[in-house]
Amino acid sequence: MAGKFARAVIVGASSPLGKELAEQLNLASSVVWDIVLADTTTAGQMTAAGDEAAIVQPVAAETFEKADIVFFAGDAAQTREHWALAQASGAGLVDLTGVPAAETKSLMLAPGFTTAQPDLTTVSTSIVHPAAMMLATILKRVSNLSLATATVLLPASNFGDEAMDEMHKQTVALLSFQAVPTEVFGTQVSFALRDESGEDARASLKAVRAELQQQLPLVVGQDMPLALQVLQAPVFHGITASIFLQLSAAETSVADLAEAFRSQGIVVATEGDGEDISNQAANGQGSILLRIRRAEGAANGFWLWAAADNLQLAAGNAIANAVEMLQLRPPTIVQ
Repeated sequence: MAGKFARAVIVGASSPLGKELAEQLNLASSVVWDIVLADTTTAGQMTAAGDEAAIVQPVAAETFEKADIVFFAGDAAQTREHWALAQASGAGLVDLTGVPAAETKSLMLAPGFTTAQPDLTTVSTSIVHPAAMMLATILKRVSNLSLATATVLLPASNFGDEAMDEMHKQTVALLSFQAVPTEVFGTQVSFALRDESGEDARASLKAVRAELQQQLPLVVGQDMPLALQVLQAPVFHGITASIFLQLSAAETSVADLAEAFRSQGIVVATEGDGEDISNQAANGQGSILLRIRRAEGAANGFWLWAAADNLQLAAGNAIANAVEMLQLRPPTIVQ
């Protein structure tokens, strides 16, 4: 597909995920993208699409004219409001906002992990949650697995701009001994670690937990023995996970396991080598960072500590979905 041209519209282009998507599209090598930035709240503002300056357009029917792919990277409400309008343009749609695939009649794709394949009738796809992608990338490389548990720690950016703004306001308010806003999380999350969101929270851990339970069998396999916990971490960006593995092959060593993980997409460290494996270290990295140590007191057990940039994982999955659809769809702009 080298040298192929395609027009992409990013709805929600001013969000952190929309900005990450624009940057990755500009760096893509398989397709040359003509990018249109659109948003309902920042129309008319100057922004950047990779290295290029661009004006954010309002979202209207003409926004989608001659589009090959429309990415929804804002919030779920924006997706629901404009989905039908984008679909009417004839473009292929890719949802990054977490609206249930059944609601948008989308095919959930994670090329290289899911078995689903688009065909000529596929007009819309949705991405797999970044936490599911991170776990799948790790667990699919483990053989002789008898038990796996994972505690996933989600950042505020998992829930978009509003969640990041609220965590920032909570931090400022707490340091000033003032009441904290809780409209998004429903409770205090700054300086706290939570296994449940507050009542009526818009950023719902329960919803993410249900989403992951639905998606993980699709990307790691129905027979994967995985128990999952999801926590809200008091951080702005970057997914981390503490993973326990128990293997049935008693001769497995840390070196054996590290070798299985050392592939494209995973940077492996071992106990005591001083490498920084954290959400902060993972920001801006295209790779999953992983540390391995043996679990004392557990026969052939291992602890993994993993970190990844959730926005990069989401944008990469979305672009892979778009490329899959472009291979089947006729172009709508002059090649």
